[in-house]
Amino acid sequence: LVCGHRSLPPPLAWGPRMRHTSATTSDADVAVRDVAQRAGRQAGALGGDIWARVAASIPEAAGWKPAINEFGPASAEANIRELAAYLSRAPEPDAMRAPVLALAHARQFARDDVPLAALLRIYQLGHEVWRDFYVKVLGEQLRTSEEIVEAAGIVSAMTFAYLHATSAEVIAAYEEEHVRARESGERGR
Repeated sequence: LVCGHRSLPPPLAWGPRMRHTSATTSDADVAVRDVAQRAGRQAGALGGDIWARVAASIPEAAGWKPAINEFGPASAEANIRELAAYLSRAPEPDAMRAPVLALAHARQFARDDVPLAALLRIYQLGHEVWRDFYVKVLGEQLRTSEEIVEAAGIVSAMTFAYLHATSAEVIAAYEEEHVRARESGERGR
């Protein structure tokens, strides 16, 4: 995967291989599936929570063009839905793709000349909201700290694999659109 002038290492093959391979399903595996199901059902609310965290944490967000802020919760929701689906079915990481809405949102950032660093900060804030959500769900589902640690390790590793696989696409969409917008602006002069 190429990101600008840098090359990212291939996505880590985490996911199905991290899960228990015994004939019985562990409580941690059941809890991970529950995280995925609940995230799918609550994706809209989580997307709104992410965008509320963005508004509270990034002062410049108030000055962004309306399309970015109007589109933000839907883009965050699309990422949560895709991550929940990944947790449910655990495909190979190289089969994962960024949601179309997330790519469109990245392109909007580029067209509006919002720095890539701001977009990446949104993903960091989204990860904070996601982590708070899954830790809470795991704490409700599991009895022992060992089970919580095991399940949190699975969700964390799978989240990393998802972000690693999809962030290169999001960054590439931003960079390509940024170049296109700059070139069309120069032609219009």
